[in-house]
Amino acid sequence: MFENLMIVAGIAAVLWLSGYGFYLYTSRQQQDIAQEIEALEEMLDVPEPDSTQMDEFLLDINDYRPLREQIGETFNEEELRTLCFDLGISYEDLGARGRVANIRELIDWAKRNGQLDRLQNTLVSAKPHITWSDLFITGDN
Repeated sequence: MFENLMIVAGIAAVLWLSGYGFYLYTSRQQQDIAQEIEALEEMLDVPEPDSTQMDEFLLDINDYRPLREQIGETFNEEELRTLCFDLGISYEDLGARGRVANIRELIDWAKRNGQLDRLQNTLVSAKPHITWSDLFITGDN
């Protein structure tokens, strides 16, 4: 399925690049392109997007916004490096550019690796005056 989506995306990109942008086409040409893409999607049996999965994805992103913002307000870059060290990961290995992006990657790393509890405990140790538990998503929330 992923390969099919990549093929459709590739075809759409070629169509876009060949005309220097979709909106440079006449409305009739735009309709023709849309029909060609629909025909390709049917031929490749591309399923309709699952809105439930997208809603869950967006909810997950937004649920961690307060945590990301609090870490950003509370930790400077040097303190963030120390936090990563205490968690046993390299700040550079987070791979993002800039402190704010690395905070996002740190939270994502903790979620992917089942380390949210450990991140919370490390944050509490580093900055005990913040009520970190309110910023973490649990099954009870």
